[in-house]
Amino acid sequence: MEKYNIDDIVMIYGRKSIIKDIKNSTSKTLENKLNGEEKIYVAQYILNVKNTDKNNNNEEINNVVNDSLKIHCSHKSIKPYNEKESACIFIQKMFKGYQGRKEFHNFACRIIWRKFESLHENITLHNHEEIYKPLIKVIEENIKNGTIPISPKRSSKYSNQMSTISSSSNGYSSCEENSSVPKMKDKIDREFAIEIFHYFLTTKTYVLPSHMVFNILKKTLKMFDHNVKNSLINLDLSNKPEDTKLIVLGDVHGQLNDVLWIFNRFGLPASNNIYVFNGDIADRGENATEIFLLLFVFKLANYDSVIINRGNHECSYMNEVYGFRNEVLSKYDNNIFYLFQDIFEVLGLALNIQNKIFVVHGGLSRYENITIDEIKNLERRKHEILNPDNYEDTILFDLLWSDPQKNKGVGKNSRGSNCITFGPDITEAFLEKNNFDIIIRSHQVPKSLKGIETHHEGKCITLFSASNYCNKIHNYGAVIIFNKNLTFEVQEYVSPSLDVIRETFLENQKLKEKFLQSCKLLELEKNEQRKSKQISSKCIMKDITTFLSTLICHNKHVLWNELYKRDKENTGIVHINIWK
Repeated sequence: MEKYNIDDIVMIYGRKSIIKDIKNSTSKTLENKLNGEEKIYVAQYILNVKNTDKNNNNEEINNVVNDSLKIHCSHKSIKPYNEKESACIFIQKMFKGYQGRKEFHNFACRIIWRKFESLHENITLHNHEEIYKPLIKVIEENIKNGTIPISPKRSSKYSNQMSTISSSSNGYSSCEENSSVPKMKDKIDREFAIEIFHYFLTTKTYVLPSHMVFNILKKTLKMFDHNVKNSLINLDLSNKPEDTKLIVLGDVHGQLNDVLWIFNRFGLPASNNIYVFNGDIADRGENATEIFLLLFVFKLANYDSVIINRGNHECSYMNEVYGFRNEVLSKYDNNIFYLFQDIFEVLGLALNIQNKIFVVHGGLSRYENITIDEIKNLERRKHEILNPDNYEDTILFDLLWSDPQKNKGVGKNSRGSNCITFGPDITEAFLEKNNFDIIIRSHQVPKSLKGIETHHEGKCITLFSASNYCNKIHNYGAVIIFNKNLTFEVQEYVSPSLDVIRETFLENQKLKEKFLQSCKLLELEKNEQRKSKQISSKCIMKDITTFLSTLICHNKHVLWNELYKRDKENTGIVHINIWK
């Protein structure tokens, strides 16, 4: 064992140091004695060494400049000084520090981006309450009073608008007919659904002809009208085959690559491979139209193979703000958009799985003692539920908009003045009153950037399925896969781009071994994860800067007033600390 004395030049934590004092340790354990740690070394880092002085024998003397910080360490923290090793450790520390700062910057950007996303929703709800709703009220009163004439063919009810449109292609400017587009039959079957899946999977021009989309939507609306009688959907797996799987997804927000990837990995919808989409299919992404159509054709082919809950973005006003309307109009027309709104109105609000699992998009209500029967009997046929003004609408609004919180009770929510958060006691009371075991909800990206997050001692689960959300957050997506007996596993993923998925699918068509295909999929996910980590936070910073600029402009009158108050000498400048 090396022995060190006072004034020895040593290396501590990779840095050149000098021992200034040696003290006895107060700990006299045998283990410390065996390890040579019965002494405490007091040292200082050496900042600079100048070989300028000489002693009487003409030998150079080191004039050591020390750091004022004193280090107290054990024997095992000290090594003989080696310049090369010290340099290597220093370089490693610098690189790790750079990586840490970069990772923290990316992490901070993602948190700020998500905060701004909530703030944007807050502004959206505020504008709806203060501008949109009063304006619509005035217009409706003027129509009622005859001040504004309106054609009998135009009505506020979407279904009436659609009654004037022919179900043939004559009512639309159809996209160019393509020989690769599947041919639609009178009755949609599984073969047609699989053809649509393959069409989206293999072609870049995946916009279906307008007349086909219209027919699919009309059939879907009729199907939901006939089958969904109330707001709560019941699902019982006990009478299903033993190999039945139930695959639950959270938000996908128009990210077709996630849905195609999931279907590729876990199988297509079928009577023994049931999919639950827990709302927020619409908005933000570019391909919500294709996702809806894909789910609708599988559901038309086999009603029990797909279940869709309504989310807060299955709403006409949110679609105006967050992109679904623009997406539909870029591919079709307003009539198709209105048909989608009709379908959104008849979607279920929640799913009851064997009286054990409650699946809802947002969360629980602010009101105590809410029962399943109350949820079941809610009047859900509303094209928007953003500013509730009665008991039932408030419950409906909370089911779509609320979030869990750590504290007990009901709290405020940054999403908007009408939005709430619910605590563990609310969850416990709801589960106990309605004999459920857990709640599965979606509605937000988990803080950990994983695809799943638990709250309230594991009794409330957040599930989010849009991986690399908006191509910025680099989060995982996840699905929960239940067996018939309700045992489950969680599968996380990062989906590749649509182009990569198409190339992979075409390659896998040539593979005979399922094992090889599975390995290929996992390899692609790992590549996507590595690629996501390499992407900088520039895109997020651009979004943050844009939104911050918008926020400043939105509040410029208040800002001007406050700044003028503080700029008492009229210099046109205020100190940066005033902003903090």
